Amino acid sequence: MFDTAAVPTQPVALSQLPDIEDWLSSVATVGRTYVLVGTGAARDDDPTGPAVAAQVDRNFAAYAPELGRYVDAQNALMALEASSMLRQLAADPGWARDPGHARGLAALRTGVTGGVGATLAILAQPGPTDAWRRGRMPYLLALTTQVAQLDDAAGLAALRARAQATYNTTDDLTLKADLQEMARTLGRGSG
Repeated sequence: MFDTAAVPTQPVALSQLPDIEDWLSSVATVGRTYVLVGTGAARDDDPTGPAVAAQVDRNFAAYAPELGRYVDAQNALMALEASSMLRQLAADPGWARDPGHARGLAALRTGVTGGVGATLAILAQPGPTDAWRRGRMPYLLALTTQVAQLDDAAGLAALRARAQATYNTTDDLTLKADLQEMARTLGRGSG
């Protein structure tokens, strides 16, 4: 399920996006299980506290390889969705004027932007190691390129602010450089 080698490298037809979304949903369900195991929380939005946060940190230590594959698979699938939508918009700029298509595009933007924000939040947590954080950046940077072309100015500004906040949580120079590149990419976004 987390095998990013199975993710197509080229955009797919929009008719395939429901299958990609199903795959993404399964990835998220399994990933949340690793993150939350032993916390007593059933979902990401359950109340948290110091005991839950400490268990999540322990889970990042115990399940780091699995959680890395989870985050990478999530970002690779969202990048595929975004690149597929961008190809459609380039081929038919008027496509999004249809109300149904516009809703689909808005949902994709919200999901992808939320996914980037969630990955940045994970990178800012104390549980993952610097090496683990650096390992997530190739997929996150690829997704950021797509987001910069899809999202609006307000969404991009919020992600730049989150990238800066994550930058401020680390002393790792490689990670800082990647986060700066991410912020630059988001700053060049066209919305």
